[in-house]
Amino acid sequence: MFAAATAREPAIQLAEQHHGAFTVALLDALGGAADLLHRGAVGTAELNVFITDRVRSLTGGKQHPIMERADDLPDFPLVVTT
Repeated sequence: MFAAATAREPAIQLAEQHHGAFTVALLDALGGAADLLHRGAVGTAELNVFITDRVRSLTGGKQHPIMERADDLPDFPLVVTT
């Protein structure tokens, strides 16, 4: 489960991009920018790292997305980038 922000902060909208910071980061990630290991796929762990860094960058550290995953659920690819 991914959430755009913690329960104690707003999800910031980026007027110039017509989306929230989380959506901008997610679209970038699924477009291939989150393939941090250059494997030709974006996994859940890479997605979490990329989105966290990108949202903090887009919002000047004002928004902190979160991911929760069951302990017995391994990392798995979400999208192929090549």
